[in-house]
Amino acid sequence: AKRVWIAGALAVSGRLHLDAGAAVAVRAGRSLLAAGLTQVEGSFDRGSAIRLVDPAGAEFATALAGYDSHECRQIAGKQSDAIEAALGYRRGVALVHATDLVLD
Repeated sequence: AKRVWIAGALAVSGRLHLDAGAAVAVRAGRSLLAAGLTQVEGSFDRGSAIRLVDPAGAEFATALAGYDSHECRQIAGKQSDAIEAALGYRRGVALVHATDLVLD
């Protein structure tokens, strides 16, 4: 039921662009880490529905954001251990947890 809700019942608020390695990892069922984020589109809050975009520009998943859009911009490309230094706090290592995304 949660996956159906994520995939179709929520309005999308933004997009996260991923590098090639992150796109492969997410498609394989892994969580999205900040290190794999290359660009943030839109303005969204934590828990909002977002789309994930691969390096070729293809949207391939809908997910719930683990961080706000302004936080994502601050930690994009950073290793997990650098999140707290960049933000002053850490909500967790995943920008999107694997259980909070649905592949197309």
